[in-house]
Amino acid sequence: MNDGLSGWIWQRVSAVFLLFYILPVLGFWFVSSDVYNFNIWNHFLLSPGMKILGFFAAISLSVHACIGLWTVATDYIHILVYQRIILWFLYLVTIGSSVAMLFILLFF
Repeated sequence: MNDGLSGWIWQRVSAVFLLFYILPVLGFWFVSSDVYNFNIWNHFLLSPGMKILGFFAAISLSVHACIGLWTVATDYIHILVYQRIILWFLYLVTIGSSVAMLFILLFF
């Protein structure tokens, strides 16, 4: 992700995938008669279509976050050693949370 243009394009593409996930969730929230019922949300979010969208949203969120982290770190952390350490740690947290999200989507 060292190229600014490709990072910019990937971040925009990942934002579109995240939008494709958020729109059905918001639509369901607006039309659902009981938005505070756990079973209704559980059934909706774990339906096959939403699992597929959730899978792509989890990957898109990881890509989006990693590009954003790289951008902020390279703009504001000027000592290369600190930049690499902080980016490594934040990438680890981001990828770890995305793997956990994918695990939940696929096995529950």
